Parts: sequence; structure tokens; C-alpha cells
Amino acid sequence: MTRQVLVSYGYQVLEAASGAAALKLWPQWQGAVDLLLTDIIMPDGVSGGQLSAQLQAEKPALKVLYMSGYPGEMAARGGLKLEEGLNFLQKPFTTSKLAQAVREGLDRG
Repeated sequence: MTRQVLVSYGYQVLEAASGAAALKLWPQWQGAVDLLLTDIIMPDGVSGGQLSAQLQAEKPALKVLYMSGYPGEMAARGGLKLEEGLNFLQKPFTTSKLAQAVREGLDRG
């Protein structure tokens, strides 16, 4: 659903089912990726925090927007600094809230 919403707003979206799958896509697409939208807790042993750290090590200008069904305080236990309205989107969210958060994430300097 997230992919469909973002495509309907005109964004190009690469989709990966896990952090490990995203790492496999990265070498081919890193030049085209401006923002990583990732859940904090994901399957296959690579969390959103680990994924973002690895990708930002290779591309420091990469912007990151985290999402989670857990409250920010619980989700941040892994050491992430999460701020709703800045780099954190609390689930459940509306389609317009998702689109707004992505736009603001891309526009952040």
C-alpha cells in the first residue's frame, strides 16, 4: 500500500521486503535514491537503523524517514534519534501524512 500511495503522488519507488533485500538492491540503484523510507523493525536480521547506517556510510547525503507501529520512545531503543514530524512516521498513518512526510524528508537540507 505504501508503494502504491507514493507512486500515485508521482514518486519513483524501489521496494524491498527486508533490510537484507534492500542491501542487495543498493549497489545498482544508490545513485537514484534520495530518501530511504524504512520500518525500524524488519525481518532477515537487518533493522532499519542498521540499514540506514550502512547506506549513509556509502551515501552521506541520503535522507532517512523511519516508520514504526511502536511509539517513538520504544522504537528508538536501538539508539536512533527519532523525532515525529522530522524523521519518524508513527503507524498507522494516513496517505496524506505519508506523502507529506516524504516530501518534507526530501526537502530537508
